[in-house]
Amino acid sequence: MKMFFIPLSIIFLLSCNNESNTLNQSKKANDEKDRVIGCDSLKRFALLVQQSIDIPDLQQYYGVQKTLSQKDFIIQKNKLISSGIDVYKLSNKVSILTKEEINKRGIKAYIEFKEIDINHDTAHIELEYPVQGLGCEAVFIYQPQNKDSCYWKLLNKKIYEY
Repeated sequence: MKMFFIPLSIIFLLSCNNESNTLNQSKKANDEKDRVIGCDSLKRFALLVQQSIDIPDLQQYYGVQKTLSQKDFIIQKNKLISSGIDVYKLSNKVSILTKEEINKRGIKAYIEFKEIDINHDTAHIELEYPVQGLGCEAVFIYQPQNKDSCYWKLLNKKIYEY
């Protein structure tokens, strides 16, 4: 009786393991599908911009806005950033203005994105905050919490003065 029980137990355990692997592979495939359809590309992009300006180490530099009596937070419109995205800072919607509008209004504090390179689920950004002579390079990875959410996780950053 023992002679049949041990091999039978081994076969049972192996079949359970294979079933578990199949379920894990199926779940992984569904997770990948959810990541792709999780949110549209405009929302993903807007959240990347939002999370870029929200990098914790940058926050201390935005205090110059009060010193300059500049209520609005400004991002310079360029080939990387257009006015079709919703981003918020300092309790207000961020204004996206061209360099000409920034100069015409005499705005001193604004963010300029120099690079936004998105490759699959990884994004490399480079931005400058000229009023403080500050630059930032950062790498984010797209990690939605569920199929209805968007989230870019900050992997690393480098803050520098120029």
